[in-house]
Amino acid sequence: MSAEDIKRIQELITEGDFEGALDSFEKAAIGDSESMTIAALLKGDFATLEYQKNKTLLTEEQYKVEKTKIGTRLLGFLFAGQSHQRLHLDHSYTVNRSSHSSSLNTALEANPQQRIHYFYLYGGDLQLHTGFFRRVTLDLEGRSVDYLNPQVAAACRALRIELNFEGQASLLNYQTALLKSLFGAFTLQPNALGPLLDRRLSDILSQSPQLRDLGGQDFVCVYIHIDRYTWDPNLTPEVAHWFMDQFCNCTLTEQQPRLLFFFSVEFEEEDEDQASEIRERVDDNPKIIALPELNSIPTSDIDRWLSKYRVLAPDPRERKKILQEKFSASSHYMIDVQEELEKLIKTYNDQPKG
Repeated sequence: MSAEDIKRIQELITEGDFEGALDSFEKAAIGDSESMTIAALLKGDFATLEYQKNKTLLTEEQYKVEKTKIGTRLLGFLFAGQSHQRLHLDHSYTVNRSSHSSSLNTALEANPQQRIHYFYLYGGDLQLHTGFFRRVTLDLEGRSVDYLNPQVAAACRALRIELNFEGQASLLNYQTALLKSLFGAFTLQPNALGPLLDRRLSDILSQSPQLRDLGGQDFVCVYIHIDRYTWDPNLTPEVAHWFMDQFCNCTLTEQQPRLLFFFSVEFEEEDEDQASEIRERVDDNPKIIALPELNSIPTSDIDRWLSKYRVLAPDPRERKKILQEKFSASSHYMIDVQEELEKLIKTYNDQPKG
């Protein structure tokens, strides 16, 4: 079974598509009698589980637990006998940003009953805002520790929704552009439910097919990209207020996933005027938490990351060589750091079994 097959099966399991993962495993197992036997057993167990669910013989929580067990068994077989465990590329996002993660976790833990949270991410356009956002979902699911054991099952699901839109010159057009992108990202036709500006978050929660299998222990993380062209010092904060106060004005039950909205505001690294303008405006509403500014990464944090993932370079001399050759400056843009770390992970994953 190829590394690409294993990667695809892992991705399907992470996305919650267990049937697709089992189908892919079955196809990749052709010609390997042991794998074909395992595929038949797991598919049989999954079919039984689906039958029990459809006949309401299991609660939703029992169904999810049993489904996770099947995924864990599949992962266990995929990695059995490998001389080293593979790392998914999201681990390249886990360097630094500890103060940002701490601020976010503090907000979530301080209000465990709150179902909707809002955050501002802001910083230069080379600081890879999406990287921190993806790290958040990795941490929420508990997959940030699966480098210790690839069979660690996700604690929950954290659905990633990433969107961007073009800024507009008027308030109504700006709101409309945001909602078109938001509804589309949730696989909904923006105008299918009636006039768009009359729609509310409750429409997405009740209609989006992406949310059907999510429960109260899960998260939906929405990344709203606002680049230097979309940012408007007057309209953007006003639209953010409207979004929180009106569009999202609904009550979520404990059976629905918690929602985390990230307004990610980027400025050009060299544009100090816009940077100052954004810094002044991102903390003007008590409903939204402005996380620390995303800045460049010191080399010491990359050294700490290499030490944490020492399986990539077990020899400390090798780690020093990586720092000297790839990260000789004192600090680095996150976009460059993530690119190099991803290369290290890919090189490691491509190593043959022992």
